[in-house]
Amino acid sequence: MKLEKKLYMKRYYKLYVYFKSDRTEKFQLDEEKKLYMPKVTVIIPVYGVEKYISRCARSLFEQTLDDIEYIFVDDCTKDNSIGVLQEVLEQYPQRREQTRIVKLLVNSGQAAARKYGMQLATGDYIIHCDGDDWVDVEMYDKMWRRAIETNSDIVFCEFYTTDGVNYSHIHNNLDTLNKENVLLIIVGRMLWSLCGGLVRRSIISNNQIIYPTANNGEDFAIMIQQIYYAQRFAYIGEPLYYYYVNLNSITKEIGLDKYLLRKEQHCANINIVEKFFERENVLEKNLDVLLILKLYCRANFSTQVRDKNTRMIWYSIYPELDSKNFLFNNKVPLHLKLYYWAVKLHALSLYVLFSDLKHKFSKN
Repeated sequence: MKLEKKLYMKRYYKLYVYFKSDRTEKFQLDEEKKLYMPKVTVIIPVYGVEKYISRCARSLFEQTLDDIEYIFVDDCTKDNSIGVLQEVLEQYPQRREQTRIVKLLVNSGQAAARKYGMQLATGDYIIHCDGDDWVDVEMYDKMWRRAIETNSDIVFCEFYTTDGVNYSHIHNNLDTLNKENVLLIIVGRMLWSLCGGLVRRSIISNNQIIYPTANNGEDFAIMIQQIYYAQRFAYIGEPLYYYYVNLNSITKEIGLDKYLLRKEQHCANINIVEKFFERENVLEKNLDVLLILKLYCRANFSTQVRDKNTRMIWYSIYPELDSKNFLFNNKVPLHLKLYYWAVKLHALSLYVLFSDLKHKFSKN
């Protein structure tokens, strides 16, 4: 194991030196251009998206915001995703100098691909896009303008979930975001996707972000830390991002080994959040956030409970949630208890309805 780790670190180091050299050349070029900085950097991990990358890339290259940096991170994809991407890029000559396609030396997963992309980014703001999703042509222009108008560190937008034919949009009504409530609201509504949040790059570069290595739940592990360091927030109440949901992959049963791996990865990212809160001495203040993440972890795996073995594993996910100390604790907010029963009864839509009603009446 130690030898494998050393070999991996050696490969990682070589990759980083290559990137660093590339960045040095770019910085030298920037000096000639009076330290030119793109307004927005979009980071796109690429792996196994040959069927979808053309749609994604076209929506990116056709953005109304001209001043964008695109970083496509090839995670050693085995299909022709990069070939398709290069063919699309040839059709947008105005985007060639703004686009970088970099390749990891070993397949490392989406979390690592995102991290490399963030290390390479030079834009004033950073956002992510998944290779099987696509965006509204005005998305980054609208989000960047809102960030500048409000001097915000993070700008959130709404999104569609779609199978390519049907579209679903949940209205979140987040006009009242502020430093005191943003973390609980974003986590409570599970809106932590890195693809729906435009983040000032200095929030990432100037702080000690704990980067996840596990691929299941890396979004919330990173976004929660970014929210903690940010001071000002803005929100655009229209769906600008199209989150593609492959119905076949949802209904497809996974093997027990993969089920266990995903569960361990998800829990590892929750542990990152907990360690981060402990490091910043704000754990007690954010116990609600951790409870929601743990409940979400259970919900995420409830759809794969199909036999005695998977049910036993499911009950082993944060078993303290089943204790009387949680269910009858007056300090645990009512909405968390309702969420618990929604997960238990596989009725998450009831919790969403309750949350929407609660928010509606709280505004009146």
